[in-house]
Amino acid sequence: MTHPDLDTLILYADGLLPAGRRKAIEAHVSACGVCELELHGLKSALDVSHDGAAAGPGEAAAGLDGIMARIERWEARRSGPEHAGAAVKLEVAREIAPYLGGRATGEILEPVADEGQDLLSTVEPVLGLFLGRKAASSLVSRIVETAIMRI
Repeated sequence: MTHPDLDTLILYADGLLPAGRRKAIEAHVSACGVCELELHGLKSALDVSHDGAAAGPGEAAAGLDGIMARIERWEARRSGPEHAGAAVKLEVAREIAPYLGGRATGEILEPVADEGQDLLSTVEPVLGLFLGRKAASSLVSRIVETAIMRI
């Protein structure tokens, strides 16, 4: 299964996916450290609550506006300078997950500091064990170009 998009994660967090799709997303998220991190951040930012439903269209629109505002704040926080390390960590996770799998990627990145200063020194030796030194070096160069320089 490919990584679910933001809309799907929001529907999942709100409990609005059909049972079959929900179970598929649940299984993916439990096996994919990248998506698990993404869902956790999304739930925190949205402050998902099922305590009450809007009574009418005006309240529903206000609720939707509130959700959209929280999503925008969440995205802004993810890209803000104080969260640059976390954003880099997430991008690196997306780059290496296809090679190591979601669970292993999560395990490898867990000890990395939130600021990300030890990211490459933590990731490159592990990649070297799985891919060989030359391939790991090439992948780390790609990570620097595509994940780190973009942030």
